[in-house]
Amino acid sequence: MPRPLLGTGADARYWLCLDVCGLCCAVLSQVVILFSVSSILHDLYRHGVGITGLLNATVCLTLGGMASLSHLKAMLSDPGAVPRAAAPLARDEERARLAASAASGYRSRAKGWCHRCASYKPPRAHHDSVTNRCIVKMDHYCPWTNNAIGVLNHKFFILFIGYTFALCIHSMVVIVQLTYAAPKLPKMNRQQRRQEAYDDDATIELAKQSFNPGKLGTILVAFCALLFGLFTACMLADQWSVLRTNVAKIDRLKGEETECASDVNEVFGGRSRGFRYDWLLPTAPVFPESVRDDIMGYRLADKRSMSGDLEGGDEEASFDNSGKEDFRSRPAAAKPSP
Repeated sequence: MPRPLLGTGADARYWLCLDVCGLCCAVLSQVVILFSVSSILHDLYRHGVGITGLLNATVCLTLGGMASLSHLKAMLSDPGAVPRAAAPLARDEERARLAASAASGYRSRAKGWCHRCASYKPPRAHHDSVTNRCIVKMDHYCPWTNNAIGVLNHKFFILFIGYTFALCIHSMVVIVQLTYAAPKLPKMNRQQRRQEAYDDDATIELAKQSFNPGKLGTILVAFCALLFGLFTACMLADQWSVLRTNVAKIDRLKGEETECASDVNEVFGGRSRGFRYDWLLPTAPVFPESVRDDIMGYRLADKRSMSGDLEGGDEEASFDNSGKEDFRSRPAAAKPSP
């Protein structure tokens, strides 16, 4: 059976959630960004002359392009889906063995085992019902990106809402600037307004140069800038705790905080907690090899893929256990006699 081209399953070639409502929201997000940028550029081309107009156009294009690209990366990137070949780390083997044991009687609700995926679930992973996958360090499902937000695409989500917020602020600034900088028309009585009659050619030319903030396109841009500006501002404030503590929203709500490397930024990647220029670029986060497995919460024998599914779409991937027993078949440790 050929592998599907798109989807969130283990055998899909490219990651894309096929939820209809989510796809509509994602398309709407792109349409709003492109419409706002094109409308602002059109107004700047007609009315924003000089160095200021060129600077505003450059900023608008940059913010809109980065917001659109970050949105696409957040939507089309594997958020950190747990592969079928995932195995627990040494510190979690006993818990995973008990969770996977049918004799325990808690298989359907024990921590460390997902009954929906029928596979091992790392400590910070949560099952997402929309993508139908367990996602490492899942923060939430975002309909605007049509994807779960996890350890591998959280950076793209932060950049998306950050650049969208900056674009909204810049759009409002440009509209206000054009409104006050444009030449003003002379006052006309009701008869002149109705007939749109002007006294001379100079007044007609002035009318062509005048910026009209009451036109439909400008009103729509201002409305979107206010609405999505407030929304993204709230989202950025909500995500501040994740950036500061490395604890996702679901874990914070459940009160489940696991130990992690204090010097690793799990959103943007890298050892340094200080600002780096690559934080502003929609590039994949890179984690040091020494703590990568601890961040993901599982190990893989095949190091070709840090997370998600192994390349090639094999039905089952084997581990090189180097003489170690499988965690599900290992007998429980004998209790010491009194």
